[in-house]
Amino acid sequence: MRHRRQVLALEVIAKLVGAATLVLTVASVFYVLLTDVDRTGPRTAPQHSMDAEAQTPQAGKADKFNSGGDQQ
Repeated sequence: MRHRRQVLALEVIAKLVGAATLVLTVASVFYVLLTDVDRTGPRTAPQHSMDAEAQTPQAGKADKFNSGGDQQ
């Protein structure tokens, strides 16, 4: 009888945890949808200067890789 009570207690705990997870998930989705969060505000990661340098090709590198003149 004791084993059956433990199993029932664990099933109840599992259902409570599942219900709490569902409630928190739904609440977080509604929070994100209903709050007016500025997406371009301070929550975005700062852009580093290295990123900008990597996106702009430098003259020597672009010519070297595109011309194929240094191939052996």
